[in-house]
Amino acid sequence: MVLTPPSRAAWATLSCAALVAACGGAAGDGGPRVQDGPQSIRFDPAPALRAGATATVSAQASSGLPVSYGSQTPTVCSVDAASGALTGLAIGTCTLAANQGGNDHFAPAPQAVLTLSVEGRPQAVTLTALPALLVGASAQAEAVASSGLAVAWSSQTPEVCSVSAAGLVHALAAGTCTIAADQAGDATWQAAAQALQSALVSRAGQTLAFSAAPAGLTVGSAITLGAGASSGLAPAYASETGTVCRIDAVTGLLTPLAIGNCIVTASQPGDVAWAPATPVSLTLPVAGKAQSISFDGAPDIAVGGSAALHATASSGLAVSYRSLTGSVCTVDAGTGLVNRRAVGRCTIAADQAGNGVWAPAPQASLSFTAANAAQSINFSAAPALVVGGTATVRAVATSGLPVSYASLTPQTCGVNATTGLATGLATGSCTIAARQDGDATWAAAAQATQTLAVAPDPVQTISFGAAPSLTLGGTATVRATASSGLAVAYASLSAGICSVNAASGLVSAFSMGDCVIAANQAGNASYNPAPQATQTLPVQAPAGVTVPGVPQGVTATLGTGLGNVVVAIGSVASGGSGITGYTVVSRPAGITVHSASAPVTVNCPSSCAGYAFAVYASNALGAGSASAAVEVLTTFDVLTRFHEPDTQPRDSLFTGSFTLNSTTGAISGLAGRLTESMTGNAIGSPPYYDMTQVPLSYQLQSWRDAALGGSFVASFAKNTTSTFSTAAGGDGWSPQAGIAVGGVYAGFPARYATTIQNSSILVFVPDDPFAPLTAAQLARLAYADCAPGGMMGAVCMTATSSSGYGAVGTMSGYPVSQQITRR
Repeated sequence: MVLTPPSRAAWATLSCAALVAACGGAAGDGGPRVQDGPQSIRFDPAPALRAGATATVSAQASSGLPVSYGSQTPTVCSVDAASGALTGLAIGTCTLAANQGGNDHFAPAPQAVLTLSVEGRPQAVTLTALPALLVGASAQAEAVASSGLAVAWSSQTPEVCSVSAAGLVHALAAGTCTIAADQAGDATWQAAAQALQSALVSRAGQTLAFSAAPAGLTVGSAITLGAGASSGLAPAYASETGTVCRIDAVTGLLTPLAIGNCIVTASQPGDVAWAPATPVSLTLPVAGKAQSISFDGAPDIAVGGSAALHATASSGLAVSYRSLTGSVCTVDAGTGLVNRRAVGRCTIAADQAGNGVWAPAPQASLSFTAANAAQSINFSAAPALVVGGTATVRAVATSGLPVSYASLTPQTCGVNATTGLATGLATGSCTIAARQDGDATWAAAAQATQTLAVAPDPVQTISFGAAPSLTLGGTATVRATASSGLAVAYASLSAGICSVNAASGLVSAFSMGDCVIAANQAGNASYNPAPQATQTLPVQAPAGVTVPGVPQGVTATLGTGLGNVVVAIGSVASGGSGITGYTVVSRPAGITVHSASAPVTVNCPSSCAGYAFAVYASNALGAGSASAAVEVLTTFDVLTRFHEPDTQPRDSLFTGSFTLNSTTGAISGLAGRLTESMTGNAIGSPPYYDMTQVPLSYQLQSWRDAALGGSFVASFAKNTTSTFSTAAGGDGWSPQAGIAVGGVYAGFPARYATTIQNSSILVFVPDDPFAPLTAAQLARLAYADCAPGGMMGAVCMTATSSSGYGAVGTMSGYPVSQQITRR
């Protein structure tokens, strides 16, 4: 049998006699003894404890018997054995033990241990303020720890100040002095937070002054300046005008370099104990070196002649010349070339203005006499002269005497003898002569002439005739003439309202408002451009003008991608007023585009698939009715290539086209020509060479393949899908069915003349026909050529890929490319 031991409570209520009976013996008779029950001890969470403070710990025995406590770290903490009253003695880890010795019913419990930290008592350091110090001075710092323990001193800025163990602070250098007071604590007290105190340490001030300023300076001389600082420290010198003077930074030796004001500065930067002195400046004028001028000998110059004279400055600088007797002679200021103008005494002065080093030289002069000279006449540039106009010719005698003028071509021009004012009389060449007969000083000059062309009057104007009436949508002719007789050119200055034929002046009005026409004449070799003339024609609304009619011949095709459509308009009745714009709206609604002209490009939010489009026109009177919505029909060209290993370089090519209806998604009209690679002799131009081409004109099959993302389309040479005829069955045309039954055509063409002998192409059109085919899409292209020229005996020529259909064509042909291009 199986015994179930009683619970602990049941054990407690059983009598000793019952226990003895159950165990099979009586107490004291040597039978088996009853074993004590187990128990355990559990501490409550440890309390917080500081050194010098008290707390209470608590533990319970699972038996419910009382526990006793003891400290295993008596230097850190003590505990009352019975109550668990706990006293912190020192900072550290306190370890307590709890015990329960058991009784008649419970065995002694395993000892339980509790560990807790004894924290130190907090303390703080109070530091009194430090006074400001000068470098070299000392001050006593004061600090007190709340624990009463002694503090330790340290300097946080040893380069600025030091502090003794007793707190005496000594200033070493200018700056901020920061000292720290610390108390590290002991067995009972925690370390105090460091206390900091700062004070400003300053340097002593000093002043700086120059000694007595020296008298004026001259370029090239040198003197020594002196300056003193109240600190006794040596000053440093610098020139603020380095181009005028330089000075030795240490000795103060000053050397003038150029004329001007020499400015020197003295400074003293200070040291550890002394602050920098305020710099002081001294301004000293510097004069230039003295120089003189001397002439070489005087030249001998006749009136009307010239000669060079020469003067030299002792400085070696170039001199300048000027005539002090301008009525007698002139001189070139730079070269000294003297020109004799009249009889008399010629006096020439020479000057040298100095430079940054040399002072201006005293003026020197040279005088000499001479007699009589020749003169000549020179004309200025010829002016322009027109018939009926005037222009002034200018001629000058080298003597400076007035000239007189005469016309040598009086039939072409005349001239005022004194002023030179010429008058144009007729077109042609005008020749003017100038004379100067001389005087007591100057001989008569040789006659000089000037020829100028007399041109027609270049000024022209434009005038308009009476303004014609102009109606909206109608025409009128404006007339303008130029005074020159040259043809005018017309332009519209209100392009939004009217246009004009530049040559005929025929104005066409296509909007209400003021039509402003400009007339221009650009001139030619004889006439200047005329000022523009304008004429304003108010555009009137004609009787019977209406809004535009319904646009006719509206078509919609894809543009550069699936996201845009080009809407074209065959014609629209203007209603008697010029068309001002077109508006395209989508069906279903959601897209509206306005354009000033047609065709109109419509950009859809993402794709134009599923939309049809209507359009209405507007003129000056408003908008007309919309056309019926048209579907988006786009023609694409397709070129498919099948590689034929056995007929190289000839491949099988399908060249064709189809129409995509983007509104419905339908593909129609796939037709084209399929080359027969087994025909021809590879002559002619690649890729078609001289191969026979089979026309495929009947699109008889199409379906969408969602997994491949597009549609398959098949076209046939005859109006039937029956292409293969095999004993094994099949659907008669599809590539997969043909491969499954051998892909052969029954019978030779000559023997089976009534056989269908059909051919087909299978292309793939992606949902985005502008995108290239993927490898998976390309793998499903195929053709079958069962026309006589493409047969190998009784076997049709086919091309399929292993990845698309599990086998290549009957002569190992397979698809390699397909290009779809928007027409």
